[in-house]
Amino acid sequence: MLTTLERYILESISKKNNTIIQIHLDTDLPPKKIENCILNLQKAGWCFIQGKEIKLNLEKIKDQKPSSLQKAAELSMIVKNGIKNSINKNSTNQFKFEKVYLTEDDEKIFNSLLYNLEHFLKKTQKKKGSTAKEKIIFWGENTYKNIINDLYQLNNSNSIA
Repeated sequence: MLTTLERYILESISKKNNTIIQIHLDTDLPPKKIENCILNLQKAGWCFIQGKEIKLNLEKIKDQKPSSLQKAAELSMIVKNGIKNSINKNSTNQFKFEKVYLTEDDEKIFNSLLYNLEHFLKKTQKKKGSTAKEKIIFWGENTYKNIINDLYQLNNSNSIA
């Protein structure tokens, strides 16, 4: 299973950053950290060195898709760090959370805004740039009741009404 750091470096390599220096400039990671990570990725068969360039093992990458458990763990880490950093007043993090009541009309407007956001994000995925400057955007909604039921693992017979 890949770590978030390993996936970050593989994404940089996939953008034709084929040397430690190029990966460093793309990711802002320290070169020593990149070297150590590349060694681990090489041992696991994710990449190989050809001459002076780092190349991806495209066969392995094509066959591997992140598991739901891996995605959940990574998302959990991102949200946890986002919340922690958003509490820090000096943080540049922009995670925001609101608990609101939505009328039916509000819900329609909200769903329309979400649709527009998703459409906008799909269009921007085609753009390429520095891996370090990519944004993680997180959104969603749930009812307060469902969150409480999930937190306290209440089943339908014991759920709050």
